[in-house]
Amino acid sequence: KKADGILPPAVFGYRENVKKVPYDPDGAKQLLAKAGYPGGANFPQLTMYYRTDYPDIRIVANAVGEELGKTLNIHVTFKQLEWGTYLSLNDKNQLPFFHMRWGADYLDPENFLSTLLASYGAENHVQYHNPQFDALCAKADVSMDPEERKKLYAQAEDMVLQDAPFVPIYFQRDAELISPRVKGIRESVFGHLPHSQLSLQ
Repeated sequence: KKADGILPPAVFGYRENVKKVPYDPDGAKQLLAKAGYPGGANFPQLTMYYRTDYPDIRIVANAVGEELGKTLNIHVTFKQLEWGTYLSLNDKNQLPFFHMRWGADYLDPENFLSTLLASYGAENHVQYHNPQFDALCAKADVSMDPEERKKLYAQAEDMVLQDAPFVPIYFQRDAELISPRVKGIRESVFGHLPHSQLSLQ
């Protein structure tokens, strides 16, 4: 599913209509020219890093590079890294332009907005810093009122989408083939529940 926001479906606070940055190639070209790179001329070399072993990640990375080249005349090269090396560099905030996926540890906005993007977030490897965003998340993180939390996280999500420290692309779903002989599989948003009721007929 195409991702317009940061919170995925099935997570508390998910909204179909977020305040996303619109797709605006002409506006992007104007901003690029204003920054001193009209038509992409003399734009610094841009290298996109991504992990090896996952063909879908390579496809997405290449699509991003092709779009930047076609639309803004920005040339992107790619560097694949073994997962351990990639993770080490990412943990040290040494990947300036990269593809990364995030799987929730728990189904709450805190695990996406606060963890990934607040200044105090353990996984804020894009080094985003916005005191207003931090204040909204910090208040929502400890609130016991579900409606207040939903409102605060919505404000925070809309704010960070406008700042765009990273660009959400898609919410991933995995497809599985399951034999009709398999009975009793129980599902959750995280995937299969323990197979305590599973049988093969």
